[in-house]
Parts: sequence; structure tokens; C-alpha cells
Amino acid sequence: GQPTSSSSPLRIILQTAQHLLFLWLLAHVRGSLFSSASNSRATELLYTLQEGLPKGVHIGSIGDDLQLDFFSDPPLSFSLASKGPSEKYVNLNNSTGELSTSSEELDREALCQHSLVAQECVLLLDVIILPQEYFRLIKVKIAIIDINDNAPRFPVPQIYISVPENAPVNTRIVIEHPAYDPDGGTNGVQTYRLVDYHGVFTLDVEENESGERTPYLIIMGPLDREMKAEYETTIIAEDGGNPPLVGSATLSILISDVNDNCPQFNTSQINSTLYGNSTIGTQVATVHAVDKDLGPNSVITYAFSERVQQATKEYFHLDEIKGIIKLSKRIDGSTAQQHKLTILANGPGCIPTVITVFISINKVIFRPPELVPRYIANEENGVIYLKELEPVHSPIAFFTIKDPDEKYQVNCYLEGQGPFRLSAYKPYNNEYLLETTDVLDYELKQSYNIAVVALSYDGYQVKKLLKVQILDENDNSPVFTESTVEITIEENNEPNAFLVKLYATDADSGERGLVSYFLGLDAPSYFSIDNMTGILSVSSILDREEKKKKK
Repeated sequence: GQPTSSSSPLRIILQTAQHLLFLWLLAHVRGSLFSSASNSRATELLYTLQEGLPKGVHIGSIGDDLQLDFFSDPPLSFSLASKGPSEKYVNLNNSTGELSTSSEELDREALCQHSLVAQECVLLLDVIILPQEYFRLIKVKIAIIDINDNAPRFPVPQIYISVPENAPVNTRIVIEHPAYDPDGGTNGVQTYRLVDYHGVFTLDVEENESGERTPYLIIMGPLDREMKAEYETTIIAEDGGNPPLVGSATLSILISDVNDNCPQFNTSQINSTLYGNSTIGTQVATVHAVDKDLGPNSVITYAFSERVQQATKEYFHLDEIKGIIKLSKRIDGSTAQQHKLTILANGPGCIPTVITVFISINKVIFRPPELVPRYIANEENGVIYLKELEPVHSPIAFFTIKDPDEKYQVNCYLEGQGPFRLSAYKPYNNEYLLETTDVLDYELKQSYNIAVVALSYDGYQVKKLLKVQILDENDNSPVFTESTVEITIEENNEPNAFLVKLYATDADSGERGLVSYFLGLDAPSYFSIDNMTGILSVSSILDREEKKKKK
């Protein structure tokens, strides 16, 4: 369908049942859209956007959706907290908070190719609103709506199936190379059909709990290899788009001679667990099939199905005679946490029988938590610069904890002395805000050394060392060493006679601390002071009888 726009804070594109997940998400974030989380200024916004749109398409306006005052003084500014993988797909207007598509093509299948849920594809953005008086962190989620831009594809152009000639009617044979469609939901593969059924075959499709559809060839009549040894037809996969897209492959059905017993497993599924620090050669599971025949006809060999991904095969070795599965490659942080092994038991002239082995990887933490700073104040080479007149509670930086175990049982705290505080930024369990707690005074202390520490529940620790440099401002006036100075001089003095040298100091640094000296407007004209040195002198001859005291 075409993109849908709306002026409401939540833009919802309702298509088919595949978008029910987005309705669920909307119901759960609606409450946080219009009000800040408790004890924080944190807000979440959710927008929806079709993939494949050109540059400049309006996504949403953060300022309007939060009903912010654009006539504030100083004016509001919007910025992205960090440059992550999501930011290249959107443009943010720094003055209005309007989000729009960028020139980077938004391909849902490329962006979320590893998503376990077909409908779940979300861009995550952190937007900071400044200045400090209006400071807020906005969590923006943009749900990407799938369009039917991919046709089903078979992994091979020709599929071969071997069927024993004595296969009974209604025998079901899995087609080992099902079609794949990167699109999700109803835009994915929905059905299969044959161009020619030859009067003895039909197709059925089974759907598992994860929504994968697998085609099965069903025998509908008797087979006789001596009459016809091979059948050839075309298998077509069709998706649920409007109009639907299709893909095809040649299906070759080979009729073979068989014996009268075939291997059988006593179960269809095995579940196994493997720890992430297991060594190569660790036994994972054993599959075992039984064939009641004797001699050569009872020989069973085991093999991975063609449906097992090559990346999975690299981690596991299958003994083709004993059926023992062992770990063959060391598990690391990039290893998938779930593996599905489809294993075939082959007997002479038999249709392979199938067993599925599900292997779960229990992660073992080898790394401490990661502490990622995002600076709000000016920062350069690990030094944060703050003006001494910054108001109390000025935000300095965000710190995000990335826990490799994804449990976020991490204690984050501040080390070192100074007018600073590190506190959890609710409601998020991995965000911490560093801010000032008191006024800063350059004249009392010019710099602070502090550290942000993240300590995981199992003892791993990481520190981020920070130096906070206070910048001096002209916040002090000159002060004389004495408030009153009394001077005695004999009358009939010499002209330009020296009286006294006055001293004043200014606590500010640099040019702001330089002192110049001047006499008040009420001072007699025959007194003068040197602007630079503070030396006070009298230019005329004084007469005591005329006036004893001068001020």
C-alpha cells in the first residue's frame, strides 16, 4: 500500500494481520508518550514508517508530539545523542525536532535480516533536548513496515527427490529445498503448487510454530519403476502480496527399488544444552535409528539435511555411523544462541527418516560490562570543560551500560570528590546521568579528577576516568589590602611628592584579574594616582593653615 500520514503523535499504518504486533507495541507505549517517567524527564515516542520511501518523507515531529513551547528563551534545540547504525536513515531538524527520511535507502530485509520475529523491525534513536532548563532524553522507536518487494526464491534451480516404488498412498516426503522470501508475514511464502501432478502426486504445506512453511510431496497413487522411473514437473512458491509474487524450480522425482524395512527413530526431537565455554570435541547429543532388516539392508548412515545452515555445520560434527554429534568449533560472542540440526537416517533404498536436534547455547561471560559515555558538556580527549557559573544540576554526560550477559545486574557509581552526582536515569536500567550538585568556583578549585565505575554482579569492573576542568569567569571585584589609609606629610612639600603605594588584588585569573587604579570624582585635583602601579602623589604645595586634613 501507499504511505499513510497523520497529524496525531502516533502515526499508525494498519495493513493486514501481520501488523497486530505493532498495535500491541502502541498500546504499551501510549502511556509514556504524553507524560514523563516518574522522577525523570525521559520519554518514549513510537512512529511507523514503510520501507523503501524516498528522501524527505515526514516521519514525525518530536516537538509537536510532545507539545513543547517553541517560543521559549533560549530556544529549544534537538540533537542525536550519538552516531549509531540507525541515525544514517533519518534526518533530524535541530530547531523543530522534525524527523524525515534521509538519502540512505531503508531496506527492511537488510536492516533486520537477523530478527527472530518477522514483524519486528525497529530503528532506535536517542534525542537530547537542550538547553539545560528544558533538558530531556527522548527514546524514539521507528517501526519499519514491510512491503512486498521480494519474490520467493528456491536455493537451487532443480530439486531431486527419491521415492521408493513401494511407497504407500499418502506417503509424505519433505522437499528439502523450500523457497525463501526475505519479506515477513503475509508477504512471505504462503503456498506451493505443482504445474503437473502426473495423476499420482499432490502437495501439502506444513507450518511450524515459528511460521516457517515446508512443502511435502504426497503419493496419491501406486508407483512402478519398471513402467516409469522418473517424473519431472515445476514447483511454484507464491507469497501473500497483492498482487502475489512467485518463484519456481524444477522438481525431479526419481523412483527407486527398496527393501521392505527402513530406519526409524523412536522420537522426532532432541533438546540439548551447551555452555559457551565448552571445549572442542564436547559431545552434544547422539541420534539413534533402528532398521529391522538384516545384513546390508540394515546398515544406517546419518547425515545433515540440506536445510541445515552452513554456519551451523561448521560448529558441529556428525559421526555418520554412530550418530554422535560433537562440538567442532569454539563458541565465541558471534555464535548464534540457538541451533537447529535436521538429521537424516538413511537406509538402502529407503526414504530418509528425520529427527530434529535443538541446541541451546548458555552464554558464559568472558568480558566485563562496557561503559559508553555520551557527552553533553564540551569534552576533548577525556577532559570535560565547565564554566564556573554553570547552574546547579547542569547535565554533563550520559553513561550507557552494555552488559554482555544482557542481565544488566550492574552497579554503577562515582569515585572521587567534587560537586558531582551520578544517578540512574529512570525508567531505563542501563542509563546513568552525570550532573553538577553545587556551584562551581574556579578560585577555590580549578579541576577535579573523578571516575565512573561499572561493577557487574559477578565481580567484573570497568572504569572511565574523567578530568573536569573549570573555566574561569569574571565573577570577582578588586579588593584593597586596607580599606582606610592615613598619611602624614609636612607642609610646604616638594611638588609631585610621593604619598603612598596602594595595593589591590582580583581573585580572577588572566586578564580578568588585572587591576587598574583611579581616583574618585570628589578627589582634589592636586592628588594623582598611577593607573598601573597604584602610587599616590601630590602635585601642589600643601599649607597646613589652609587645611589640616584632606580626603
